[in-house]
Amino acid sequence: MDTVEASLNPDRAVPYAVDASSMSGVAHLQHLPGHIYPQVGQWKKAVDINIDAAHILQR
Repeated sequence: MDTVEASLNPDRAVPYAVDASSMSGVAHLQHLPGHIYPQVGQWKKAVDINIDAAHILQR
């Protein structure tokens, strides 16, 4: 995801973002989609995914 977030086609990473965010319990994997979602206009998902990652770190 990091390699395509600044590319002309960040949407290529969306399927991987969905997979990563399903790995609950691992804060960094939970957070990674937060790099892609804003690039494709999915602002609420970006915020929500980062909040979820923060909650994992607080456990």
